[in-house]
Amino acid sequence: MTLTNQQTFSIALVDLNLPDGSGIDLIVRLREEHPQTFIVVSTVFDDDHNLFSALGAGAHGYILKEESRGKLIALLEGIIQGTPPLSPGIARRLIQHFNHTPKKIKDAYQLSPREKEVLQLIAAGKQRKEIARELNISVHTTSDYIKVIYRKLNVSSRSEAAIKAISLQLS
Repeated sequence: MTLTNQQTFSIALVDLNLPDGSGIDLIVRLREEHPQTFIVVSTVFDDDHNLFSALGAGAHGYILKEESRGKLIALLEGIIQGTPPLSPGIARRLIQHFNHTPKKIKDAYQLSPREKEVLQLIAAGKQRKEIARELNISVHTTSDYIKVIYRKLNVSSRSEAAIKAISLQLS
């Protein structure tokens, strides 16, 4: 039994480079086992791959370890007011990324409105059962939508689909 099975958490600060596994895998597991937990990545990695993988896996924030103690505390306290905990450099990276994504690309994948809804929920970290419940469809139908979405987007995992949704500004 692991710690995530023994306790509940209000907030989890997760590093991406863990000595015994992947921080991305931990984020996915926390989202599945403790959906009420607010997950914030605290890491040295400021590249797009790690950023979008973490957000796609369900992280609620992304803070760089280079932040001063005071800035880190302010970012975490901002959660109470609903401010997403994002290091300024990460916020700039997100804005730059989305400013460089042509709007025409969204339509190139020819996703139906329902497929877009499912993709948005995947990007929000929802699991198949949660998506089915939220859209009032069966888990089997949800799985079918996910298969079609993966095929249309040419991806093979939830995190890749979430990253694609973020890059297409669908989330």
